[in-house]
Amino acid sequence: MADAGRAPWKELLLARSDVTALSPGLTRVSFAKIREPLSVPDLLALQTASFDWLLGGPEWRARVAAEIAAGNSEIPQASGLTEIFEEISPIEDAPDAESQERP
Repeated sequence: MADAGRAPWKELLLARSDVTALSPGLTRVSFAKIREPLSVPDLLALQTASFDWLLGGPEWRARVAAEIAAGNSEIPQASGLTEIFEEISPIEDAPDAESQERP
């Protein structure tokens, strides 16, 4: 039942849950319909694994060896620092100067 002071179209808008009263042309998307909550990724484990790859630590080497043994040949086999040093090597000082090779 509509109040005497309320317009009939506002009553219809308030009856629908997907339309807001302030913006009748816009519909509201509800993400509450998702039945299962999404799992939160373990960001700390991801960051420590990434740092281990950068340094080429023993845990990273063990994971690479396990992946290669499992038949995954697409896994990178060089650590992050090794890739960086290979990319920028040899380091040269200036034209016609000495160059520093990576040992």
